Amino acid sequence: MRIKQRMFWPRGKGLGGTSTINSMIYIRGSRHDYDNWVKDGAEGWSYKDVLPYFLKSEDVRDPDLKKSKYHGTGGPLTVEVANTNGLTDTLCHACQQLGHSLLDPNGHSMIGVSHTQVTQDRGRRASTSHAFLHPVLHRDNLHVAVNSPVTKVLIEKGRATGVEYTRNGTTQQVRARREVIMSAGAIGSPHIMLLSGVGPRKHLDSMGIPVVSDIPVGGNLQDHLFVDYGIGINTSAGITLDKMNSVWEKVKYQTLGEGEY
Repeated sequence: MRIKQRMFWPRGKGLGGTSTINSMIYIRGSRHDYDNWVKDGAEGWSYKDVLPYFLKSEDVRDPDLKKSKYHGTGGPLTVEVANTNGLTDTLCHACQQLGHSLLDPNGHSMIGVSHTQVTQDRGRRASTSHAFLHPVLHRDNLHVAVNSPVTKVLIEKGRATGVEYTRNGTTQQVRARREVIMSAGAIGSPHIMLLSGVGPRKHLDSMGIPVVSDIPVGGNLQDHLFVDYGIGINTSAGITLDKMNSVWEKVKYQTLGEGEY
């Protein structure tokens, strides 16, 4: 019997994308991945090339991280260090006793243990729309179309000239004067490219999509490894249902942006 390998992979289909539903963990790609991209021909994408843009976009709130050359302040995306309860400190200390380094995962090395850095603004979710889009919605040169999924990129003479999308049950097009920037995530971007005729010829032919460029789009998708496991403790140091349902914890969250709610 052949078992179909499928998994549940939720995505946020709205302004801000999956940053509206994810766990808010702020973690950059490995410096080695960026440097390997350059080795494969992606000039301008080395770690030293992309780091200035991380710094420019970030507004880190942690006093210690503000001193680091790997973090920036004053950018639109607020980054805080989550510390919901004392159990986190206990676990980090235990890992240090086992020989692991306590470090900044967005710093020089990613191998070790750390408190989680999160995209939050005073304890509340800071999605990409909250950080980058909403503050500039008043601009005359910005138009946001909601409930308008893109169906393909319009490509003419080897150049992207606009996009096709559906809105209110009709197909519409918008043309670009200079360039088209695709930012639909690790699943959405290759999906749109395939619908636009950019991808493996064999697969596009099987779907009846005219081939614009025969390249291996979507063939190397990798998700990050995540292992979740439970730890039994003999105290109530963790987040319990009683704490989450506590009126006091709710008040702390609403007023101070902190607590165990």
